[in-house]
Amino acid sequence: MTHAAEPSRSDRTLLLLGCGPEQIEALRIARELGYRTVGFDNDPHAVGRAYADDFHAVDLKDEAALVGQAGLVAPDGVFVHAAELAVEAARVAEALDLPGPSLDAARAATAKELRIARFAEAGIRTPAYRVLDRDASAESWQGAAREVGFPCVLKPTDQAGARGVERIDDESGVAAYHARRDRFACTHFVCEEQLEGLELSTESVRAGGKLLHHAFALRHYDTTRHYAPAFIEDGHSLPYPLPDVLRLEIEGVIERAFEVLGLADGVLKGDLLIDAEGHVFVLEMAARTSGGRFADTVVPLGTGVNILYPLIELAMGDAFSRDWFTPTRDVGVSQRFFLHEGPGRVRRWPALRQLVSEPWVNDWTLDPERFRSGELARIVSHRDRLGYVICTGATREEADERALAITRAFAHELEIEPLGEPGA
Repeated sequence: MTHAAEPSRSDRTLLLLGCGPEQIEALRIARELGYRTVGFDNDPHAVGRAYADDFHAVDLKDEAALVGQAGLVAPDGVFVHAAELAVEAARVAEALDLPGPSLDAARAATAKELRIARFAEAGIRTPAYRVLDRDASAESWQGAAREVGFPCVLKPTDQAGARGVERIDDESGVAAYHARRDRFACTHFVCEEQLEGLELSTESVRAGGKLLHHAFALRHYDTTRHYAPAFIEDGHSLPYPLPDVLRLEIEGVIERAFEVLGLADGVLKGDLLIDAEGHVFVLEMAARTSGGRFADTVVPLGTGVNILYPLIELAMGDAFSRDWFTPTRDVGVSQRFFLHEGPGRVRRWPALRQLVSEPWVNDWTLDPERFRSGELARIVSHRDRLGYVICTGATREEADERALAITRAFAHELEIEPLGEPGA
């Protein structure tokens, strides 16, 4: 009796949703693993298209167009990296019977109002919150905010990258946000208690019902408080030492999050807060890999573990081809962002290549469009940051000192003509 040969990986296709700069790494790794790749992106000129074997410009938010084009491509797996497209990927997987999270799990891990409700009902600590209806009156929103308590945080339920996330100090602030709510198309907003404490970024992989990987890093807000009411993160650094008891509690919270969201396999990226009493609160938890180079650069530099390899194999329904999760490095890593005061127009850029010439600078970028135009908007979300630098060191503290020295020198040398001044 003869058996048909198993198809080689080169005969099987991974569909990647999103082909921007950060998705290039996923396309490269899929090719390293032997798979053929097809990329979809809204932008017909997406920079990642050159790294895919095939590319299609597709409106990723148009369900019929997305599923229809995916059906024509007939992929063997679908994947998302560093993009808020978990629901879209699950929709394709469900329609084409591919591996991946269920549509219900992807929605619960994406829609903030669904996620926080599920966590709260399951006993996972979250900030106190109220879900606000878009069509409700300003007075109704103010009443909900009073119940949560001031200061509070208002956020839309369909955005990422801190877009629309603002600290609100009083009822007049609620009314002002309510008046500007048409900036966003979502039908609901969330009003949350503002908590204070240590903030951590986490990334965890689960397969076969077992947690196989955790990454923990310190989130930085020490340089961005003046951007209030916006909450702007200024990167990550690792390794961050956690006491054994706290680490076990955090890992337990993450495992419970997988269960509550209905994710048997896959990845969860989390934003956690540890308060003064040591309680672990979930601020965010999404069923996708981190953006901002955390998953594909910061963690691999620090530990040698790059979760894109096993996650792509998981998306293709394949067994892991090797041990992807055992750390091979223990290096301090810090990512910090190039920030500015705006809005304004650049008179003179810093000598950036000189600033990043040290051998311990591992990666850096500056937004090419803003470099060309010189037009800088006021920083109100993460997409307004100009770029980043990633440095290594013998310790986290040394790496952070190096990265901060570069971003501070950049800010000092950057010459901006504020908008509204003569000649603007």
